[in-house]
Amino acid sequence: MEERKKLSKIESIKCGFNGIKYCVQKDKTCKGKCIISAVVIIISLLLNISQIKLFIVLLLCGINISLEMINDAIEKTIDLIHPEYNEKAGLIKDIASGAVQVMCIIAIIIGLAIFIPELYKTNWL
Repeated sequence: MEERKKLSKIESIKCGFNGIKYCVQKDKTCKGKCIISAVVIIISLLLNISQIKLFIVLLLCGINISLEMINDAIEKTIDLIHPEYNEKAGLIKDIASGAVQVMCIIAIIIGLAIFIPELYKTNWL
């Protein structure tokens, strides 16, 4: 097997951005989460939420998108190893997807706790 050359820091960063670009362009779920995150961040700015709340929103958006990218990487790896259906491979994909769903549920709960009071303050609700 051919040995992979050691990448410089700049090349490594470029690879990371290539991964982000791929997920945003090719993975519908990741693209959707990026769009939803952008909308949530814009609403946060329009509501002029506190800096700490904005940091929490940014963190939750980043974690969700990152987890979706990890999930995509796991699914692609499983497909590479087991192109045909395999029950254990399917379970691994389900577990990775479940981790993403857990984080989404947590983000929604925290988001509601942040946004509902803010929407009442501005009479948007």
